[in-house]
Amino acid sequence: MLMVVEALKQLSMRVVKVDTTNAVIVGKVSSSLKSMGEDLTIQMEKKEEGTLIAIHSKCNYPGQKFDWGKNEKNVKRITDTLTTFPDKEYPDAEASLMAIANQINSTSNGSGCLTIVIGLFVTLYLVV
Repeated sequence: MLMVVEALKQLSMRVVKVDTTNAVIVGKVSSSLKSMGEDLTIQMEKKEEGTLIAIHSKCNYPGQKFDWGKNEKNVKRITDTLTTFPDKEYPDAEASLMAIANQINSTSNGSGCLTIVIGLFVTLYLVV
């Protein structure tokens, strides 16, 4: 989980929530010319042969009909970044992850709403 948090930070994707109990990380991707931003859910499951990671990216604006390949690109960028990390043990990973989770979960607020409101304003302005 610590590596996933680090990968999202390297990609300038915002980590919104870290659920260490269920091994889930929730993130957000900022809006761009192609989309109003995306919501990320990354679920991890420990297996005998390693860790299974399921990455889900979806548009965070309900009215957006096409993602223009942005969600697929998000998943690819995350998986590509994770494959660059060295395969090593992190002895204090659990303590580090708990500290990060406490910091992120305590400072999360609904600041993503401003992006949607600004995006709606720009879209309405262009239509009018």
